[in-house]
Amino acid sequence: VVVLAGGLSAGAAPTLKNRLGEVLVTSRGPMILDLGTVDYVGSAGLGALLEIARVLALRSQRLIITNANTEVMAMIELTGVGQLIDAMGSSHEPVSQ
Repeated sequence: VVVLAGGLSAGAAPTLKNRLGEVLVTSRGPMILDLGTVDYVGSAGLGALLEIARVLALRSQRLIITNANTEVMAMIELTGVGQLIDAMGSSHEPVSQ
C-alpha cells in the first residue's frame, strides 16, 4: 500500500510518477494507493494516476485507490479516470457505483 498525502497538483505530479514508477519495478500484484490524506486532485495528478493505471494494465495488474474523500472521488469519477481505476472505501470494500 502506497500512502499519498496533500494535493496531487501539477507540482506534485512528476514526483508522484517517479515514486510510483519505483514501486512498479518490484510490484507483482495490484498497486493500492491510500488517498485518505489527499485533499485535492488536479488534472496533472489525474494524468499521473491514469498513466500508472495504463502501465499496470499492460502488465495485467490493477490500480486500486482507497480512502479517497468525497471531493477527490468526484473528480476521479467526473473525468472518467474512475473507469480505469478500482476504488475501495475505508473498509477496503468496493465503492458502489
